[in-house]
Amino acid sequence: MWPKLRQVLADPETAYQFLCALVRRFDTLHCEITDSGITIRKPTTGNPQPNSLLEAQNADEQALGVECE
Repeated sequence: MWPKLRQVLADPETAYQFLCALVRRFDTLHCEITDSGITIRKPTTGNPQPNSLLEAQNADEQALGVECE
């Protein structure tokens, strides 16, 4: 699926708009879309740990082979 998406989402602005639209569809995610970016919190059961967002981000980056900032 990624090769086809990459052709359509060729520039950063288009890719960002696509991600915003996708995130808005998932009403069960704890997320925030602002002028400065998108924040998605890892779903937790019980008390979230302070570093869980960063750990989830790092794990996802490694799994996808991408680097997010």
